[in-house]
Amino acid sequence: MYRLAISLIATLVGAGLSAQSFAMPSTTHKQLRLFQSAHVDECECEHEGTSDLHWDDMPETGDHSRADSHAPIGVMGDHMHHAGEFMLGYRFMLMEMRGMREGTSLIDKEDVLDDYMITPTDGSMAMHMFGFMWAPVDELTITVMTKVIDRHMDVVTRMGVRDRMHASGLGDTGVALLVRAFDIGSHHLHLNLKVGLPTGAINKKDTTPMSGGKRVILPYQMQLGTGSVSGTFGFTYTANWSLLSWGFQPQLTVQGHRNYRGYRVGNRFQSDAWVAVAPVRWASVSVRARYAVWTSIYGRDIELNKNMTPAADDDNIGAKRIDLGVGLNLYIPKGLLPFGALDGQRLAFEFTLPVMQAVNGYQMNAEWALTVGWQWAF
Repeated sequence: MYRLAISLIATLVGAGLSAQSFAMPSTTHKQLRLFQSAHVDECECEHEGTSDLHWDDMPETGDHSRADSHAPIGVMGDHMHHAGEFMLGYRFMLMEMRGMREGTSLIDKEDVLDDYMITPTDGSMAMHMFGFMWAPVDELTITVMTKVIDRHMDVVTRMGVRDRMHASGLGDTGVALLVRAFDIGSHHLHLNLKVGLPTGAINKKDTTPMSGGKRVILPYQMQLGTGSVSGTFGFTYTANWSLLSWGFQPQLTVQGHRNYRGYRVGNRFQSDAWVAVAPVRWASVSVRARYAVWTSIYGRDIELNKNMTPAADDDNIGAKRIDLGVGLNLYIPKGLLPFGALDGQRLAFEFTLPVMQAVNGYQMNAEWALTVGWQWAF
């Protein structure tokens, strides 16, 4: 009865599994009675050895037809491809900030204006990320990702004058190697080795409430890039069992040198851990936690007046943060939609909230982030 229920559910949701793996034996009522009476032990053994009731019969590693074979969409460099495979990807991320924080506490804007002439009040960042992956051999996947960023920051002065600063354009570009370390059963581990290229601008200008209509250099957080070559080193571990999958990815990013503006962006360490459940092959839900810590900058941009706003003060850079996110991955198997529309493509969504923030000095308070993604392997 249990096997029949699972078979019916899989058929109704169109999970893309083969009919053979879920099919019930075509046994007549009389044959079934004889089988049960004469071969009870064999039946029990066969039932215990059958794995087609779960996802255990799937290929343990490299099975991209599971929705949860990819990590939540907020994780980069999480999976590899087989030799000769390509993948195109697009992600859109929107992050909102509101209010000011000192250390671990929210503070009023008046507290900031006691020390600075201008304080941020709200801000947002919209990021369009374009990715490409290619596997020349099974043991290596090459990835390239670039992004277009749009930032804005609302500010207010001591006199109550409000304004908005804005910057947009191309961000930094990353080129990464994903190197397979091992595949043992359902357990997979690969190395993440990435070089960041300084294609994003660090000289963006706009007017401010105190600039008298003149365009001036924007604060550090409003710039679109780092201005230096960086290296990222880490690994990704993933595994699955039955309807569950999980993963872990720690990474360290080190900036290589001071940029032409006279400063070097601080280093960053982040670690992601996630668990996903795939009730059907083509859909999974996930929970992810991220711990991130980044250091202050070294040097300073001499065109910025650090007494004007906390965003221009290098003492107000660097933080620790823990985010929690919930996500949904969708995989479109062959035959799910008419005429083969979107066969093999993926859609993913993730919403994250910070649950702990500890910042250096005065910084904007992170509110939430939403990431939406599309991926197509061929």
